[in-house]
Amino acid sequence: MIDRVLHDVVMARYPRKKNSLQKAQERVEKALLHGSCDGLCQAVEQKLDFLDSITPGLGWKVFFRYTEEFLNEDAFELWSIMSAILCMTGFEDDSMGVLFKRHACLFANAVRDPDNLKHLFEWLQQNGLRDDDVIRVINRFPLILQTPVHDVLEPRVEYLCDALALDREVVVKSGILRHPELLSVESSWLQERIDSYTLLGLQLSDVQKLFTAQPSAFAVDIDRYLIPMTRVLKEELQVPDDLFVSILVKSGILSRSVSTIQSRIHRWSELGLDRIDVKIALKRFPRFLLYPIHEDKYTMKLDFLRIEMGLSIKHAIPMFPQYLSYSLENRIAPRVLAAKAITGKVPRLSTLAMSEKAYLKANKLHNATYMAVLDTLPASKRGKRWMGVSE
Repeated sequence: MIDRVLHDVVMARYPRKKNSLQKAQERVEKALLHGSCDGLCQAVEQKLDFLDSITPGLGWKVFFRYTEEFLNEDAFELWSIMSAILCMTGFEDDSMGVLFKRHACLFANAVRDPDNLKHLFEWLQQNGLRDDDVIRVINRFPLILQTPVHDVLEPRVEYLCDALALDREVVVKSGILRHPELLSVESSWLQERIDSYTLLGLQLSDVQKLFTAQPSAFAVDIDRYLIPMTRVLKEELQVPDDLFVSILVKSGILSRSVSTIQSRIHRWSELGLDRIDVKIALKRFPRFLLYPIHEDKYTMKLDFLRIEMGLSIKHAIPMFPQYLSYSLENRIAPRVLAAKAITGKVPRLSTLAMSEKAYLKANKLHNATYMAVLDTLPASKRGKRWMGVSE
């Protein structure tokens, strides 16, 4: 009788969910065995009203996915307490709404382990995370919502502080906030990565820099990823030890797959750069192999280098690989085309790295004249070709 009444209450609100409700029938019956039937319909209506006021359909999502927790007689009170905790810890209403919409499991966890959820939000805020930071961490690592704070999360942060000899603020802001999945990793796993980097020649200061620059590097698979990447750099490219360390620490190369890096080395070879050229480029610009040179926008940059600047890819790129990092439409083409129009000469490639004021001084360009020429470029044939201006 009770489950029939419940069926009618839910169907009155979500008539299109009839088939799905039948799938939840077993969970409903199980939940009703453990709960009180007194005032059931009124309680269900109250919960659905509360959840749907956050976002339409949230009531159904929580009811269907977490039926036992939804029907718990203390659920509404625990949800209210959870909301109050978030308010007290400084969450704005909009931030709470975003959090609840994306993570319906919060309502289940508030029933399963209300104390841990309270401790979690307090712990995150005590570690200096703002509302948007907390939401970012939970979005990236939803399992944190059911991870014990005192037994798991806090010991892992303490371990990272000790193992890396870093302040807690650095570990949290540079590491956990950017790669919260580290909180899911056992300390022994993290230690294996630290040991591996040490064996590869990184000093403690290098390991610290790697952590703050690319915390995800401490979650990579050693056998399937780190060792093969090391072979590519040390055996295929034959980079010396100091350059190898520089690439690991400064480039972010561990965020790319081994096959991706190999394909880019091969593409540069097709463009005329040999192993020595690539090593020279990496020494000057460790991020050199991160750029997807096969994509159209990079092909255009190389075409501009040859056509408008009259430079050889083989000679120009190893000397100034940072060229790849600048925008063709907004920096390279306007500066070079304007300088050529005024002086009849191609500016030195490295001056593209300068501020606009320094660029004008280095190339002996008068500001007013330069700005006047820049204004004419969008309508010019060359401007339309290189600056993305349509006909």
